[in-house]
Amino acid sequence: MRKLKMYILLTMIALAVLLVIMMKISPTFDIMTRILLYYASAVLLAIDIIAIVSYIAIILVFKDSDVSQIMRYTAIATVGIFITIIVLIASNPLRRSETHIREGILKITPIGTNIEEVFKVVDEKKWVIGPPDEQKPRMPTSQVLKDDAIKKKRIDAVIGEYRTIFDTSVSVFWYFDDDLKLIDVEVSKDYDSV
Repeated sequence: MRKLKMYILLTMIALAVLLVIMMKISPTFDIMTRILLYYASAVLLAIDIIAIVSYIAIILVFKDSDVSQIMRYTAIATVGIFITIIVLIASNPLRRSETHIREGILKITPIGTNIEEVFKVVDEKKWVIGPPDEQKPRMPTSQVLKDDAIKKKRIDAVIGEYRTIFDTSVSVFWYFDDDLKLIDVEVSKDYDSV
């Protein structure tokens, strides 16, 4: 029974360490996810510290059989909540920072890519050409849009949306030189309150 008590205590301490790590890596995400992840981890860390102190108090007051049952359910619930939060936040690549998204875009459309190849990628990914607009249906790349992009030497596309506290739209802007070769990529996030 003493081993079980030690394992439970070590598990709660390990959870506290994981929560501190989550707070430290939160800056790699976009601003809304960063805030949510940081504060969720801080709250869970506070709960975990209270659980550790409570567990030590319970060990000193209750019988061994009561302690193991109480702590088993507490540990399962805490770990389950923590894993659920992490999976939900980390599963959407659009929640990453603009810098991380830009790096991913540059992998599929590297500097020097021809404008036609960028249009091909945009079509394959079914990204929405043009600025974010809820009224506009998803549209494929048409010749009119291509002519406009060639004139501006820029392609604008909305690559996706997600919701945390606000609706967030992720846009990519590809910039081209006079020979219509890619010279830069910019990623922008627009936050709309509902």
